[in-house]
Amino acid sequence: MATSNKDTFLAQVSPGASSFVQELKKFAAHADEIEYSLQIANRIMEIMDEQDISQKLLAEKMGVTAQYISKYLTGKTNFTLRTLVRFEKVLDAKLIEVTAQAVATP
Repeated sequence: MATSNKDTFLAQVSPGASSFVQELKKFAAHADEIEYSLQIANRIMEIMDEQDISQKLLAEKMGVTAQYISKYLTGKTNFTLRTLVRFEKVLDAKLIEVTAQAVATP
């Protein structure tokens, strides 16, 4: 089985690594989640552009600070389901869609 770049990177990092290296390890371990979160953030920004809404206005509508919005849109904070629903309600738009699969019955 081929070794991934992530595995190679993690194998070369010493256990007593600096905080920077620890952050890199954390990023590498959660790269898929971070990528998905950034895709959602990009969709939010597209909707904001379509609706001509600034981060400041979005923050006001959500009852939070502009810094709070910025953390999500820059990928510094992961979305929770609760947060996604809040964004969807304020933007009046779907950010993600879950489709149900038929369950086979015996």
